[in-house]
Amino acid sequence: MIIDIEKITNFLQNISVAENYNWEVPFRKGQGNNIFLEEDRNSFEELMTNFERNVHLKTLLSEKIIKSKNNNDKVALKRIFEWTVHDWGGIRNGRKNIDKLYKIGINAIEYEKLGFQRIASTSKILSFYKPTEYIIYDSRIAYSLNAIMFLVDASKKYFPVPAGTNSKMNAFNIEVLIRLKHKPDVYKRTGSKKLISQADKILFFNDDEAYSKINDTIKKINIEFYKNDPEKQFKPFYTEMLLFSIADTLIYDKILRKVKLEIET
Repeated sequence: MIIDIEKITNFLQNISVAENYNWEVPFRKGQGNNIFLEEDRNSFEELMTNFERNVHLKTLLSEKIIKSKNNNDKVALKRIFEWTVHDWGGIRNGRKNIDKLYKIGINAIEYEKLGFQRIASTSKILSFYKPTEYIIYDSRIAYSLNAIMFLVDASKKYFPVPAGTNSKMNAFNIEVLIRLKHKPDVYKRTGSKKLISQADKILFFNDDEAYSKINDTIKKINIEFYKNDPEKQFKPFYTEMLLFSIADTLIYDKILRKVKLEIET
């Protein structure tokens, strides 16, 4: 399945990640006080925006994960995983079972291969471990990328969207819009107990391949988008952060303006 990288890149032209990304770094939440030393916090002082701080955070946290992994420091890794997923990442579920989070986190960074179960959590951990190799796969990023491909007809196959709590994105469910646009004949079958899951195989990448596909796609977009900026070209988190930041703003507005529904009577 070919995804038209140029169409996606053209859509993103003139949209600045620095102007749109405003996710705070919550140093003092949760395990933050145990993770970030005074010298760590000082290294953020001259950075003026949340965007710059989060870019710096990629490098800083990567160094801490690698060091803790090499030292087999289970306590430090637990703290980092918990803070990354729940405090920085804002994921509400699973906080009561940090041992389980540690197991899936350590599995992610040891094998560097992710399935779809708890993908929003595991991809956050893996992306901070190796930020130039892996991106975060959550509902906002998948929503934005799917919506762009949908709006500019850049692909006939899309990415499954992890569950999210954003009311705008849930109200205008991109997977429903995709199904309504393409409506393969398989959706018209009757008598099948697995009608939708079978039909969705035509329109969506399966769970086993979804992460590798979206990771590869965002890398290619980033290379093309920053082809004149070698400093950013091979750091796919710039495109990841852009897709994240525009999901419930620019993308939401585009869907409202451009998608029209006609009912035949």
